[in-house]
Amino acid sequence: MRACYAALRMQEAVRRYTDEIRAAHGIEVQIRIGLNSGEVVVRSIGSDLRMDYSAIGQTTHLAARMEQLATPVPSGLPRARLRSLRAMWR
Repeated sequence: MRACYAALRMQEAVRRYTDEIRAAHGIEVQIRIGLNSGEVVVRSIGSDLRMDYSAIGQTTHLAARMEQLATPVPSGLPRARLRSLRAMWR
């Protein structure tokens, strides 16, 4: 559920940024978002000076594929879909 809200906030931020960029340069900024749920393996990458983390596995792979297939439009998650997701998590 948190990922859905994060996706909505990302889309809203891009929508605001697009308004600014469109006014200044006439450019449309769009993003694609792929969401999936399931188990992942998180591993650390880096050294003592700089540590990063990466999630791997089928769950992240499918989310990446969903992102590639998503239509790149600055639109929100449909309210009906959000209601169905809320019902699933109750």
